[in-house]
Amino acid sequence: MMFRIGLGFILGYVAGSKAGRERYEQIARLSSKAIDHPAVQGAAGALQAKVSSLLPKNRKQQDAAVPSYVEDEVIIVGTPAPSTLEVTTPHS
Repeated sequence: MMFRIGLGFILGYVAGSKAGRERYEQIARLSSKAIDHPAVQGAAGALQAKVSSLLPKNRKQQDAAVPSYVEDEVIIVGTPAPSTLEVTTPHS
């Protein structure tokens, strides 16, 4: 009985894996076709141009675009945490 269950599991796994691989390859082919389509390429170029036009052009504009309070709160990874926390204990 256990042998049949095990054999059924193995056969189902192999059949499902093969079907899954075929479906994966089908999806990969379709997405590749879609990405290479001229309309998609044109839309991607237009989107890239629009985003580029919205971004600051030089460093001075970038610095002006970031509020000063954001710069004050930036913590560099690897530096010790600021010691501004106050620990208080309840008075008994």
